[in-house]
Amino acid sequence: MGLGLIVMFIISAYIGLFLNDFVAPIMYKKGQKAMVAWGHFMAVFSKARGYFLLYGILILGLCICVVILVMIMGLLTCCIGFILLIIPYIGSVITLPISYTFRAFSVEFLEQFGPEYKFFPEAKTTTEITAEPEV
Repeated sequence: MGLGLIVMFIISAYIGLFLNDFVAPIMYKKGQKAMVAWGHFMAVFSKARGYFLLYGILILGLCICVVILVMIMGLLTCCIGFILLIIPYIGSVITLPISYTFRAFSVEFLEQFGPEYKFFPEAKTTTEITAEPEV
């Protein structure tokens, strides 16, 4: 029974991860409802199951590293860092680079599966920037 509970927890965690990291951006990009976006995601997922399962393991490892680093930084500041993290706005500002990195990483990971999942515009090269006429 314990093994079944662990398996159900892992499946639930993957569903939550996929919903947050992939289905929500697809909903935003295509302007669709959740079930339609799940259909688009499942089409991509069926072609590359292994990559998405490894993505989940990578995100788990990165989350563990982030928690360890936050704990170390909190202890190095004589627990003042923990007090700052408790304050809602200040805690959000302090951890903003971490949350942005995780969001951008998931979107960049999804972009490799086709141009229809491209969220960020191409960066201009220095020649393109200098070649534009000045107004």
